[in-house]
Amino acid sequence: MEKEGIYRTMPIKNLELKPEQLRWKCDPALFKFKTTADIKEKMEIIGQGKALKAMETGLAIGSPGFNVYVAGLSGTGKMTTVKFILEKLKVKNGVPNDKCFVHNFKMPDMPRIIELRAGFGKRFRKDMEDLIDSLTSNIPKVFESENYQESREEIVSRLRASEEDIFQPFQEKLNQENLALIQMKVGTLTKSGIAPLVEGKPIPVEEYVALVNAGKITGVDLEEFKKKYIEYDKQLQEILKAAAAIEREVKEKLEKLDRDFALFVVDGFIESLKVKYGENEEILDFLEQVKDNVLLDIDRFKRGPVEYAPAPGLPTIRIEDSFLEYQVNVIVDNSETKRVPIVIENSPTFHNLFGTVETSFSRSGEPETNHMRIKAGSILRADGGYLVFNAMDALTEPYVWKTLKRALINKVVEIPTTGMFPFFSVSGMKPEPININLKVVMVGDYYLYRMLHGYDEDFRKVFKVKSDFVPDMENSQKHIRDYLNFMNSLCNREGLLHLDPTGAAAVIEFGVEEAGRQKKITTRFSEVADVIREASYLGQKEKVACISSKHVQQAIKDRIERVSQLELIIKEYVDDGRIRIDTAGSKIGQINGLAVYHTGDHVFGKPVRITAETSMGRAGIVNIERESKLSGSTHDKGMLIMSGYLRGKYAQDKPLTLSASICFEQSYAEVDGDSASTAELYVLISSVAQVPIRQNLAVTGSIDQKGNVQPIGGVNEKIEGFFKICKTRGLKGNEGVLIPRMNVDDLMLNEEIVEAVRKGKFHIFSVNTVDEGLELLTGMKCGTRTKTGKYPKGTLNRLVVDRLEILSRGLKEYYGDGETKVANNKN
Repeated sequence: MEKEGIYRTMPIKNLELKPEQLRWKCDPALFKFKTTADIKEKMEIIGQGKALKAMETGLAIGSPGFNVYVAGLSGTGKMTTVKFILEKLKVKNGVPNDKCFVHNFKMPDMPRIIELRAGFGKRFRKDMEDLIDSLTSNIPKVFESENYQESREEIVSRLRASEEDIFQPFQEKLNQENLALIQMKVGTLTKSGIAPLVEGKPIPVEEYVALVNAGKITGVDLEEFKKKYIEYDKQLQEILKAAAAIEREVKEKLEKLDRDFALFVVDGFIESLKVKYGENEEILDFLEQVKDNVLLDIDRFKRGPVEYAPAPGLPTIRIEDSFLEYQVNVIVDNSETKRVPIVIENSPTFHNLFGTVETSFSRSGEPETNHMRIKAGSILRADGGYLVFNAMDALTEPYVWKTLKRALINKVVEIPTTGMFPFFSVSGMKPEPININLKVVMVGDYYLYRMLHGYDEDFRKVFKVKSDFVPDMENSQKHIRDYLNFMNSLCNREGLLHLDPTGAAAVIEFGVEEAGRQKKITTRFSEVADVIREASYLGQKEKVACISSKHVQQAIKDRIERVSQLELIIKEYVDDGRIRIDTAGSKIGQINGLAVYHTGDHVFGKPVRITAETSMGRAGIVNIERESKLSGSTHDKGMLIMSGYLRGKYAQDKPLTLSASICFEQSYAEVDGDSASTAELYVLISSVAQVPIRQNLAVTGSIDQKGNVQPIGGVNEKIEGFFKICKTRGLKGNEGVLIPRMNVDDLMLNEEIVEAVRKGKFHIFSVNTVDEGLELLTGMKCGTRTKTGKYPKGTLNRLVVDRLEILSRGLKEYYGDGETKVANNKN
């Protein structure tokens, strides 16, 4: 239902805002510099005092669990601040130890960890390399010496003589019996045996017996021959056992000789290293095991390089023995470190954090590895210092979070032996666990912190300190100076054009706009820096010496244009009438609410048509958005609060009996938030009282059950959204927006709107109560109850009460003869 010109003009009192209240201005005249290049650069963190204090506390306390979670919105400088504090932090701890892995001779699959003072890991590795070179060079020389050869010959000669003493008498006996001691081949083996002689030549026993049986050899008693043969064979076995014992003795004595001569070389080198590293028990034990292992396998040092041909016809390949067992793998080298390590891990994957054991494949295709293939991760490199990484990155990597908690709780890290997948191991190697003592700084957002703190009990044990970064700070002279210092530092660091006073003032005003309140200024310096960068680009295109306000404003405008496609589409739909918005006249049961759209990189406001219909009935207030499952919980709450207000206002002496529906017209997505609850209440009262509402005004604000109008978010975007529609249709001078009075300090409207208000072409009203808003929208007095409990005649509230009584009376009359109607219907 539409009624033009029915409302009466009411005194606006002090509800309309002045142009000076619509935007905070930064006066360039206050700045005493020509450009920001004149400002003395000062390195400090801006606007995060509490966060800095919390971080310094967590990093300074050495007790378990005092790791730091840095929480805040992106762009507030969390990572920059962490780096700044860590660089400036004064710690008592010295440079941490080097960490080395060596072969474990007792348990080869479990390499041993050895820690040495910073810089000594490389020395120890070099010393072991020198030891290998010395042994491979000197041991062969020892075995080539005359002294060794004489000693060896003496042992061999003496024992060979003993063998002769055993075999010589036995051989003489055999000769007397026309038998001989021979070497027989059995398969691939050779063994000693006895054979009869025929014409001075030994022949097999079987052949000899055949010749006797054939009569070719006469005068032989085969039975006697067999007895002697068996007896001599038994004696031979005893002699062979004695000879084998002699051979073993020869071997043992030669091995002992080799060890004695090798020990003469090895012991000297090992002892010199023991003296050098005498304070480290682990190294002393390792060196002792090295010495024992060298003496057990001296032939490796004797034989030298091995040559082999990969395939027939191909040249031979010379393979040098690398003596890996004796090499040292320095996985953490702090020789160049001047203070405690600070490691920023930009990619906190499982292997990047905890390390890995690399695997290769042998010529036969079998996987193989050794202690020299162990690689340290960021946790070990940061041991004794600080490790910084992004929380979301770590939590989204498989197996990282659980393993990290285990390491921090137990203060031990185990280097995984897995391949590409943590659950699939290609190596049986298990390096010795390593004790760690470091501080972890995890950078994330508020939501992630709440989730971890609420649902992960271990998180509260290992991250006891929260450093909370705020998105804005007080708009004060000190912080304005900090902003100027930031501009100077950014331009110097990145080679940008510096800003003149107007440009600096424009950047500061942008910071206040981003904060969303006149008394605040944003700390999301990444956004501020991007505006300065774009303004510098525009200035360089114009070949000017510095950035002015014109360049800053154009940069901001360009940024909005790049991401405002959806806003332009919706505005086009409104302009051509596909989305219906009325900005003139007055209507019953229709009002312009204001909504905010978030597209991720852009926020904008637009008007939305809200309608209400009321009738006789008992259904109460029906929220069409809720019934169609397009209403969020906060919007539902706003509707319930509105119902409470209506009961308190109009149902103190009678029940509130009506059926009403409220709808966001042409809205097909979820509606949430309570910022439209004032508009919904106004339009419902308009429908009940049958009083038209001005369509040239738009409304935003939430209410409580007492009728107070409460602040909302996005007030600037909402005002600008309605202004753009009105401007396109041609400003007539009576358009405007109603906002909560508590949002006045949040206003940072663009200059175009401020100028329109200054010229009287657009109006911004602030209201504190529902009645103030209704009087502006309807042009009628709302009225207050008299002593009789009634509202005065001619007031809006009286119209509402009278209409409610009419609806209630009509419902009662209808149901009063309802039984007769039902009976008639049945008949």
